[in-house]
Amino acid sequence: MAHFDNEALGLSFDLPDEPNALEIIRYDSKRLEMYGEPALVILWECIKPLILNWDCEDLPDCNVNLQKAKSLKAAQAVEFAAMRGVDWRASLDEVPKNS
Repeated sequence: MAHFDNEALGLSFDLPDEPNALEIIRYDSKRLEMYGEPALVILWECIKPLILNWDCEDLPDCNVNLQKAKSLKAAQAVEFAAMRGVDWRASLDEVPKNS
């Protein structure tokens, strides 16, 4: 499990080390489906279904409608998770180097 945390935001969550093909396709497809929406919203919606063990003081439920989240830290938690999701997804495409 890939683990991410940000102490300043009171945030931690996990992403799968080996997502199945459908999970990867859904992530990639969501980016295309939401074309025209704000980039961070798209990236959040892509990674949100894959998040495990979400723990965040200012956004206790990662599935909540973001219009109902009223704190700056909630927005920052979403942005942090969305960008870690980008890094996570890119890492799946890395080809291991021969030892």
